[in-house]
Amino acid sequence: NLLIYAKPFKASIFPTSIDNSPFDSNPVLWHVWVNLHHSNTANAYQRQYYQVTYQGEIIQRLLASTARVGHLTPIGTFKLGVKLRAPKSTLYDSVMPFWITIITPELGIGSYGNHGLEGEEYLYYLGLPASHGCVRLSNKWVKKGANWENIGGAKWVYTYVPSNSTITIFNRPITPFTFE
Repeated sequence: NLLIYAKPFKASIFPTSIDNSPFDSNPVLWHVWVNLHHSNTANAYQRQYYQVTYQGEIIQRLLASTARVGHLTPIGTFKLGVKLRAPKSTLYDSVMPFWITIITPELGIGSYGNHGLEGEEYLYYLGLPASHGCVRLSNKWVKKGANWENIGGAKWVYTYVPSNSTITIFNRPITPFTFE
């Protein structure tokens, strides 16, 4: 049984700025929560989200997309595995920036992960079922002065959340819920 209490909160496409102090890389201190639930009804408006806790405190909430109709995002508690900066999917012929494997032994290791995509059109679908089964996060480059910087959620998770951290994927309405 999964018991969840949620106060009203915002989830965003892009990560919120947090203190730059270094996080401990001990995966026991980290937990990722992915809620597959979405609803467009006026009394229960909710989008899919990706929430990161560190030492039990929520430090990041991001809009995410998971499996669209006809595909599967596994539900359960798993571990995050191998990180690859920009692997190419041989199945879908696309680059998946900031890939982190979701270890699902019964479904095949490496079959699922969280990652961004190239381009920007998919950003409009974050929060809705739109993927082939992976947990999709934002990936966006912006020019800051003379340099380019990635401000996406996929890079934030890739940078901070260590491999072997726990990820719990579930499907439950949690209201009230806002997003931007």
